[in-house]
Amino acid sequence: MSTFLPFATTQFVTRNGQQLSLDGKSFSFAGANFWHIGMQTNDFADQVLQAAKSKRIAVLRVAAWNEKDVTHGKDPGGNWFQEWTNGKPIINDGPNGLQVLDHTVQQAEAAGIKFIMMLTNNWLDYGGMDTYTHNLLSDQESHTSFFTNPTVIDAFKTYIRAVVTRYASSPAILAWELANEARCQESNCNKGQVLTDWADQISSFIKTLDPNHLVTFGGYGYLSDGPCCDFQYDGDSGEDHSAILKLPSIDFGTVHHYTQDDTYPGLQYGMDWFKAHNQASVAANKPMIVEELGVNRGKLDISGDDIMRQYEEYLSDPGQAGAVQGVVLWSADVMGGECPMQGDPYAICTADGSYEGLVRDFGLKMAGKAGAGGPKMLSKRAQKALITYGEHLLLSLFGFMAWYVSNGHSRFLDCGAPILRRVATSID
Repeated sequence: MSTFLPFATTQFVTRNGQQLSLDGKSFSFAGANFWHIGMQTNDFADQVLQAAKSKRIAVLRVAAWNEKDVTHGKDPGGNWFQEWTNGKPIINDGPNGLQVLDHTVQQAEAAGIKFIMMLTNNWLDYGGMDTYTHNLLSDQESHTSFFTNPTVIDAFKTYIRAVVTRYASSPAILAWELANEARCQESNCNKGQVLTDWADQISSFIKTLDPNHLVTFGGYGYLSDGPCCDFQYDGDSGEDHSAILKLPSIDFGTVHHYTQDDTYPGLQYGMDWFKAHNQASVAANKPMIVEELGVNRGKLDISGDDIMRQYEEYLSDPGQAGAVQGVVLWSADVMGGECPMQGDPYAICTADGSYEGLVRDFGLKMAGKAGAGGPKMLSKRAQKALITYGEHLLLSLFGFMAWYVSNGHSRFLDCGAPILRRVATSID
């Protein structure tokens, strides 16, 4: 029997420059990827959320898509959010569909845990982009068509509308993510322009549906201005991280990184990768969230923990990585599973002796980062209100002084107010 967790907050996460805010305070966090939490039973969701909260995990990255492709004989089993039959999509809002996600979101609200909600996937896990193109166009249709074909875009928007409007008033949602690791690698992708245009269109569409929540792209963070033959920098991915970050409806940047071993890409490569993205976020004056961070513990063993600690030390340091407001570990087990996890060498398991430091203590460091970066900024509205109050106070003071002096000295009354008005105007 599931029970609702104690009520936590009704506030939405907002951004102010490179900072995130919650309940009027700066907000930074550590989290974990737990894609399938909304695809299981209600009891499973309850257990995950309570365990995550006890381990100081403030944010979970969650799949808000799950496709049953009857047309091609692909059935995820259990629950699904959208079914494709004879090439046509049908949104499932029944008890084995979005109602399961409803319960998960309600429980997250009560627990005070936030979700980054991914709306589709570049890969075919749980469905994804090619499920749209294969059903609506043909099995031979290019991946690029997901980003350019009007029929496909309209179908995706229909699904977005159903999900986003369903949770538009929920404080459990930290952000809507357009897609996990979208890529456009075919010859007609125009070196990033296709993805940038698509991201502009879809993010703007979401903002019209839901002005309460942040929106992000969800990409790996591929750059396009680096040297040839390094896929993460040379633009061949079709993602131009810096261009997408500058879009008006994108609220923060995302970056993913995995360290395979001690050679390439090793520790220094990872550090340089994070520094490049922190600099891009500072240039765009927007926050950055590391949405996937993993070290191959199968290959690196104890040295992998050392590499992860150095990553976490850098990312939680406001002096070095000031734009980084969140780090979502690829897989931080909260349910006490066997370790190492089969098929996931990047998982940090509760049975690990390093779990306390790499997950729990890191959660505290990231939460404390919000208060360590200098004085907290007031919102523009609060700044203007404070200036207006100061203006009235100054006028009262001059009026009191004028009561004592002759009318010839009343010119002092004209000095303060215009100056403060100019300061208030400059904040707009």
